[in-house]
Amino acid sequence: GGACDSDAVVFSKIAVGVILETAALLGVLVGGRALSSLPELAKIPQLGGLHVVQWLSFVIVTFASSLVGSFIDGGLSAASNQVLDPNVTPGDPSWYKSLNRPKWEP
Repeated sequence: GGACDSDAVVFSKIAVGVILETAALLGVLVGGRALSSLPELAKIPQLGGLHVVQWLSFVIVTFASSLVGSFIDGGLSAASNQVLDPNVTPGDPSWYKSLNRPKWEP
């Protein structure tokens, strides 16, 4: 047996999330290219042959792709919440007390 579910529903949810996140990141790149061609932003100098807005879109895709993914998923993961608030345990605070244990304690 595996440690996690491996049915078609789980894989389809993962596939939809991957497709949406890929589309969002591609949208960031396409949006950066479209914004760089605006006449109002044409006055901004280029760096290395690319417009600053395009560089910014590359930085977003490279370093903030997990943030884009969290927007697609609809919120922060439990691990991100734990990092943002390390003094609070996510979930039910009395989860250990609610476990079914034997009458004897080791």
